[in-house]
Amino acid sequence: MPLSDHEQRLLDQIEQALYAEDPKWANTVRISDPRSHYKRRLVKASVGFILGIVLLMVGVVINNIPLGIPLGVGGFMAMLAACLWGLSSWKRMNGFGEAAASPPGQPGKTGRRGGSRQSFMERMEERWRRRHDER
Repeated sequence: MPLSDHEQRLLDQIEQALYAEDPKWANTVRISDPRSHYKRRLVKASVGFILGIVLLMVGVVINNIPLGIPLGVGGFMAMLAACLWGLSSWKRMNGFGEAAASPPGQPGKTGRRGGSRQSFMERMEERWRRRHDER
């Protein structure tokens, strides 16, 4: 359902105010394809994984001083965290693990009634319809 002229003008005014208030945030939000955000996260996770390997190797090499073991463990933890972060970004970028949203009155894949599996826009549209029905 398209927006009315009044709603479109209000949305444009809000958008202009946000751009004027915080241009850096506005440029970040302006990206239309969310996959580019997840690609950046994958690159950051890869760098974190490589830094974890470096820390692990440094911890193994300098094993005779007391700093070696905690450094190696810290490197391993950094590698693990980077792997988990990169895997979650990769899943979101490729759409794995996302269940299709079901209509509000029908149970979804999880057996629950539609509420938690609806997208943000579907929930907002439902609220809008309910608000107009109450009048």
